[in-house]
Amino acid sequence: MDANYASTRKYRIQVLFFKLCYWVANSCIVVSQSDLKNITQILSSKKKLSYSEHAIDTKLFFSDTHKDKLFTTVVWMGGEGNVKRKGVDRALRIFAELKKTPAFSDYRFIIMGRKGEGTAFVQSIIDKYGLNDSVELTGEVSEERKISFLKHSKYYFQLSLYEGFGLAALEALCTNNVLIHSGKGGLSSPIYKTQLLFDIDNDFDNELSDLIDKLTSLKSMDLSDETRRYYDIQRRKEDFKAIIINNNRNYQLD
Repeated sequence: MDANYASTRKYRIQVLFFKLCYWVANSCIVVSQSDLKNITQILSSKKKLSYSEHAIDTKLFFSDTHKDKLFTTVVWMGGEGNVKRKGVDRALRIFAELKKTPAFSDYRFIIMGRKGEGTAFVQSIIDKYGLNDSVELTGEVSEERKISFLKHSKYYFQLSLYEGFGLAALEALCTNNVLIHSGKGGLSSPIYKTQLLFDIDNDFDNELSDLIDKLTSLKSMDLSDETRRYYDIQRRKEDFKAIIINNNRNYQLD
């Protein structure tokens, strides 16, 4: 629910439906500081608000696997609009430019996600940049295969126009991928700020040059044990117990 992303009409509809849901709800659990900021701007009473970021079973995503020369991303391709929102077109353009450099000339890019009406758009970009030999559209994959791809890849693209939180980006981080992201919406959360920002509002060539410099001088960016514990599903269970059962509101805007 971001006025800078949605059209005026869609934003007003979103606000209306949110206020209706908020009115009938006992509690409203918000998952990112970005969403929390947007929500507090439209509410007069904030007593039902609580904050609990998304979490995953970090044990499933722990990786000491050898990394292959891979970029990955996950996108539902049911419509062209979602493909563009996820920034896959921009990711392919960046990948095409990186392929021209010696350091990334033999890398591959695996795009996971159910195919649909947006697939033709993705394929047209692959054709445009001559990437058919180095980009794979897997279609829908099992959770196990997705995790396996993430464990073997080195870099993950999340160049979204907007994300509520960026759960797939979190999964990529927990499998020790370097995240190349837009910083939009939930991707502005602290856990993503240590990763590689590609500002999609700036000049593409300047951002690409900065990205190449960062990639060539990159050091280890593995998550700390403390961060892994915070984003583990057990912490979320404890949050829900405190908020829903014990009625312990924890609204706090950083």
